[in-house]
Amino acid sequence: MLNGTTLDLRALDIYTLTLAAGKTYTLPANNNLDQLIVVKSGSVNIILKDTTQLVGPGSIALVLVGDQISFKNPSTKPVSWFILGYQSINPVNLQRGYNAGPSFIKDWNKLKVNKSAKGETRSLFDRATTMFERFEIHATALNPGYASHDPHTHRVEEIILMLNGGVLETINQDLKDAHAGDCIYLASGSLHRPINNTNQQCYYLAIQWHNLKPTNKPIIMVIQRRDFLKNTTIGIAGLSLAPLFGESLFAAPTAHTFRKSTPEQQGITSSSILDFITKAEAGKLGLHSLMIIRNGYVVAEGWWDPYKPDLKHVLNSLSKSFTSTAIGFAVSEGLLSVEDKVTKFFPNDVPANPSPYLNDMQIKHLLTMTTGHEADTSGPMRSDNQVWTKGFLSLPVQRQPGTYFLYNSGATYMLSAIITKVSGKTMFDYLTPRLFKPLEISGIDWEVSPQGINTGGWGLRIKTEDIAKLGVLYLQNGKWNGKQLLPATWAHDATTYKVPNTPVKGQDTSVSDWQQGYCYQFWRCRHNFFRGDGAQGQYCLVSRDLNTVIAITSEVQDMQKTLNYVWDYLLPGIKPSTLPADTANQNALNQKLATLTLLPAKTDFGQSTRALISGKTFNIKDNALAVSRASLTFNADECIFILKGNQTEQNITCGLNKWIKGETTTAGVSAQNAIARK
Repeated sequence: MLNGTTLDLRALDIYTLTLAAGKTYTLPANNNLDQLIVVKSGSVNIILKDTTQLVGPGSIALVLVGDQISFKNPSTKPVSWFILGYQSINPVNLQRGYNAGPSFIKDWNKLKVNKSAKGETRSLFDRATTMFERFEIHATALNPGYASHDPHTHRVEEIILMLNGGVLETINQDLKDAHAGDCIYLASGSLHRPINNTNQQCYYLAIQWHNLKPTNKPIIMVIQRRDFLKNTTIGIAGLSLAPLFGESLFAAPTAHTFRKSTPEQQGITSSSILDFITKAEAGKLGLHSLMIIRNGYVVAEGWWDPYKPDLKHVLNSLSKSFTSTAIGFAVSEGLLSVEDKVTKFFPNDVPANPSPYLNDMQIKHLLTMTTGHEADTSGPMRSDNQVWTKGFLSLPVQRQPGTYFLYNSGATYMLSAIITKVSGKTMFDYLTPRLFKPLEISGIDWEVSPQGINTGGWGLRIKTEDIAKLGVLYLQNGKWNGKQLLPATWAHDATTYKVPNTPVKGQDTSVSDWQQGYCYQFWRCRHNFFRGDGAQGQYCLVSRDLNTVIAITSEVQDMQKTLNYVWDYLLPGIKPSTLPADTANQNALNQKLATLTLLPAKTDFGQSTRALISGKTFNIKDNALAVSRASLTFNADECIFILKGNQTEQNITCGLNKWIKGETTTAGVSAQNAIARK
């Protein structure tokens, strides 16, 4: 199978042997190599010194320098096994190896199994040997659609030996399919990640050896059973690739709550999902993430690198649907009623001469965006450093509340302020034991006003899976894991038609998802969906008819275009019942989801331009943002951007033709809730 040298190995020889029924074979002692035996198929008696043990596939034997091993096939069928012979570049240390223990046999069926949502793991051994300071082998089973880990690199070399099933292996910027019997060599420093892209569980052994010699020369090689190269060193036969970026450009899809399934098992065609993604990329919809859940199963999920599963994403107005949920809890606890007058909660903030319709405004008008205002209040209420609630109540209410729809983020802020009034807590703290903790939504933050009240209508930052969790909660009429968290009446009332949207001149209402009616901080959609959404393309789409939730984050101006793509390309593939397996399209979809990326925009700052501006401070004229000075300082592949205001200074390190992680803070977010920017 393989014969050659590597960075840490003077010799590496991998091959298979097959033993006919009833036959015996002795592997001669080797005074130069340790040897690792891995049973490939069948059951075989392994004789090692004074021990004879009958073992099956996955079982291993470690044979130290100078020891002899024999095999006897007691069955009526052939048996086969892998043999890995190896010699370290460092001198053989017999004392170290035998101090750690003698040669041994490990029976696969007697190994401890550690199960998880991904699959399971088994540790075969982790010890010193005559060749290495440390030699470690573990077995991993991956369920369909799961990745073993995020793409990463490490100093040690590694061999992946496929026992059954298949994986799609990311190796730097390359992708390789590997199946039972294949061997993958991962050189020191190579970026890698295996994902099970089949519809059945797969098993593989991960073999690592630890030497102390440093390196910065990644070499990558994949050896497949169909095209093994013999009598060639790895350095010559292997594919040498230098990473384009210092960290992964492949985001790892990792859901932590929902079960996984193939699309076809839940009645969705893989081809329709693949078509949606392909068309969305071609249509420049700027997708950051996608998660599709049907019947409680994740059937597809992906993140366009540098976005990651654990990265909080700004929701913009999708935050409003979480605010509606808080009101639902408060109603169920008797803290308020949707019929309550808004002024009731803020007697000290009501102006001496209120607008005529102000006293008619009720909580339900805040919820349905029918407060009677003719312009969004979120800007004016924040002007002149005033108390936001007082600013809202001071604005003219030109129409009778309940008669005129106007999208109004200030109304949602007032809902948050009311929650704080009746509960004595911020809405974030109020929702934590009622919503966030039961749904296992953690590591999130929500912006606050100068008065310490969560902004309500915007400013919540959560993960894609958390968006999907809210959708599933409402899909299940307020139930989570069989428990009624949110009253079913609220889950129904909040997502059903309440008021018509104000028509837009020249707009065909039959094809606009902003003309299907408004609920309690949710929108009605075509095709009997409802949704929460936020500016620049944050969506939580829910269909009770289809038992489906679609969560999307993105950066797009034409949000209707994204919905059109969902209806045109994805929706036709959602069928009433289970579909036959479609291995070809499932594999194509898995490969697509594993390689989603947003490449940085290419920049070309010539040396003369850099020299002209690098390190210089530029004064900026008076402006609404109170930005006074800015500077750019260039080095080889980065630029440090400094932006100064009256009381603040932002230092941002920008990559040149690459992504760099960083953090900034924004007004309204406490230091402990600093958010990640890329």
